[in-house]
Amino acid sequence: MERIIALLCRRVGDILKGEPFSVYIYGSYVLSDMRPGWSDIDVLILTENPLSQTRTEALLSLRQRLYAETGDERCLAFEGGITDISSLTLGGDNLSVYWGTGKERLTKGYAPDVFAMHQLFSSGRLVFGSDVREYLPRPGREDILEGVLRHYGTIRKYVTETKRSLYSFGWMLDISRCLYTLKKGGLICKTKAALWALEEGLCPVPDALFAALEVRRDTALINVEKYAVLSENMAPFIQRYADVLGTELEKFKQPKRLTVGDDLPVTSRKYRCRGIVCREGKYLITDQQKVGYCLLPGGGIEPGESPEECIVREVSEEAGLIAEIGLPYLVLTERYGGEETVSRFYSVQIKGTCEKLLTESEIEKGTVTRWVDKAELTNIFGSYGDYAHTNEDKYRVYLREYTGIKAFFDTEGESL
Repeated sequence: MERIIALLCRRVGDILKGEPFSVYIYGSYVLSDMRPGWSDIDVLILTENPLSQTRTEALLSLRQRLYAETGDERCLAFEGGITDISSLTLGGDNLSVYWGTGKERLTKGYAPDVFAMHQLFSSGRLVFGSDVREYLPRPGREDILEGVLRHYGTIRKYVTETKRSLYSFGWMLDISRCLYTLKKGGLICKTKAALWALEEGLCPVPDALFAALEVRRDTALINVEKYAVLSENMAPFIQRYADVLGTELEKFKQPKRLTVGDDLPVTSRKYRCRGIVCREGKYLITDQQKVGYCLLPGGGIEPGESPEECIVREVSEEAGLIAEIGLPYLVLTERYGGEETVSRFYSVQIKGTCEKLLTESEIEKGTVTRWVDKAELTNIFGSYGDYAHTNEDKYRVYLREYTGIKAFFDTEGESL
């Protein structure tokens, strides 16, 4: 397989003619769960600059040409997309290529789903070019939860009957992996997820899940009458297992999502995290005394860092506190003049102390942390309107913080 992957990279290079690009392989192949006749070889190819019409058309049929060149059917198993970095990071509509199961097409922009992006960061393997993952948005827990919700909705809507196909068993494995992700926070291969679910006694129809595992291990079993008939009658078992997933999903609450600002096209995007830290009725703020700004604890997400890692790090560095968090309660998108900032707000619990580690910039601004009561917290950031015509930056910063504070108390059932 490595020979085929290397050949893919060479042929992409022939088409791009010196254009910098990166190739990632992820999914079942990297996780050692590749199953002939079942699994695809997930691939993401990112170019530095937008693709031309000529190049996208040449890339579109590359899988077929590789197969003609080698006679190896695994060349047809590559699945994923080819796009430029800006289209992926900014949601652009530049010409891109999508390789699906048995079909391919030209698209305007391409973005892997949240599970693929999670795997890209957690276990994806760079096989050619420079590692550009630091420029890509890493999914947060709420993104993964949303992906599980969408998958759950698909199961409920479409899996009312099944056909004589090995893919009918795949739904059982998908539910197992979704359950693992919700309970453990990670993402593992389908085979391991199903084994884990059986060991944990999560599946109400374990025989059906065990049969799905057997077919995944040996796809020829679909031609055995016992399994063929079962595949046609899997829908009730899938829905019973989906009941378990639905019950687990009820434990999680999706964050509120708000957008403020203008409607100009987005040309740049930043990701940040903020935290509401409460202790004994007091709330933590950072006070930049030399420049006259107050802020909630938080900051920008560093390259390759998850949103959860960001807020834990920021609270540690700014306040010397060890944070514990769950899902964000608010995702706020600000758009001004083509610049977009996406801020996740978390409710932060404190479980210990550590050494502060302020940056030079924070030291120069005279940054200190202090605890304030609810009235002072809302008075400070509720004054954003005072700066609407005198200090646009401070107006936007305080409006952002106040929006996060209001959403926090809304979730607590309190008014400001």
